[in-house]
Amino acid sequence: MNPSMYGGQSVSYVDPTGMHMKLRAVKLVMAETIPPLVLKEAQEVFREARKNLSGPKSNTGKMPVPRVTGTLDRALTLTPVSPSVAAIWMNRVIAYYAPYVHDGTRYMDGRPYLAMAIRTRRPIAQANFQRALLQAVRGVGRR
Repeated sequence: MNPSMYGGQSVSYVDPTGMHMKLRAVKLVMAETIPPLVLKEAQEVFREARKNLSGPKSNTGKMPVPRVTGTLDRALTLTPVSPSVAAIWMNRVIAYYAPYVHDGTRYMDGRPYLAMAIRTRRPIAQANFQRALLQAVRGVGRR
């Protein structure tokens, strides 16, 4: 609070339930728990996407995407954006044609190797997040 609102006098807070301190502790625990979990789950999606790119050396047009030179695999990139966000993207400098393989063209159906990896890992990641956060929040009361 702004002390000038009260004539410059100091202000004391009263929290008889202790809820303010509990919420503060929960925020701190979440800030400690989420970043490593985000990176771990992003790495799992990255592995799954790479697995989708490791098909046989034949152009079957199905999943997993055929691996002829490995350029798509090298173009797949995992970048931590912030402590709670990680990006998995295709570097178009390495493989300019990555979006055409993923999304398709008017002549070819798409083979969404990254979207399939996300779709596969999403329920597992949500369960892992829920379990870890619940365990961390339960531990707050024991501190």
